[in-house]
Amino acid sequence: MGVSRHGFADDGACLACLYLPTGAVKNEHERVAEELRIPDAHQEIRTPLQTRRPVPEPFVRRVAAAFGVPFDALQMFVGQPVQTFYRNAICGGLMVGLTGGAHAGMAVVPMVFQSALAGIMLAADLVKHAAGMPAASTTTTRINLLRPLAPVLGDPRAKDTSGRCICCDRDFLDAYRRRYRLT
Repeated sequence: MGVSRHGFADDGACLACLYLPTGAVKNEHERVAEELRIPDAHQEIRTPLQTRRPVPEPFVRRVAAAFGVPFDALQMFVGQPVQTFYRNAICGGLMVGLTGGAHAGMAVVPMVFQSALAGIMLAADLVKHAAGMPAASTTTTRINLLRPLAPVLGDPRAKDTSGRCICCDRDFLDAYRRRYRLT
C-alpha cells in the first residue's frame, strides 16, 4: 500500500512506469476461475463477467465441490452475477470461514482499511504541498501491511528504460507540455 508522486518533467517514474507488466498477465476470467478453484472453467466465466449474467446453480455447485463445502452454504449466490459471487465468497472471506483453513492454498482476503490509510497518506502529501514544504525526493512511499514497518519507506523509481511507457512517447509528452504550459 502506498502513495506515488508523478511528473513528466523529471527522471522519476510516471504512474504507467510503475505498472508496466514484465511478463504474461492473466486475464480477469482466468484469475477468477483459479481463485474459485475451477481453472478449467475460465472460458465459462468470461461471458458472465463481461455481461454481469447471473451464475446458474450447477456453477455454484461446482465451486462448492471444489472447496469441499456444502452447496447450501453458497446457494444464496445462485442467480447473482459472478462479480457478486466472487467478491462475497472469495474476497469477503466466506470461503475462509467455511473451510476453516483446512484446505491448503492461497486465500484472497482484502485488507479493507488499506484504502483509508492510503488516503491519509495522500492527504498528508497534499498538506505538505499546500504548506509549501518540499516534495518528497522519492517517487513512491510504500508500506508492506504484512510485515513490520520498514526503516525506509521511500522508493526512488526511475523511468522505465524499455521505451514502452507513455512517458517515452514524444507526442504524448508534447501534448502534456502544451496542456500544462510547460514549454
